[in-house]
Amino acid sequence: MLFVSFSTYLFAFTLGFGSSGVWWGIVVGGGRGCAVAYVWATIYIRRLKKNY
Repeated sequence: MLFVSFSTYLFAFTLGFGSSGVWWGIVVGGGRGCAVAYVWATIYIRRLKKNY
């Protein structure tokens, strides 16, 4: 949610894309959130496997 909010604000207001920037911010923020979740899950699973 944090990545989506930040990206939406960045694209819509800071970069001046307007309403299309909102949609691009949702896409980019969602992608970033997925990437972070994937990396976190991968590291977490590796630690679980290492400990057991």
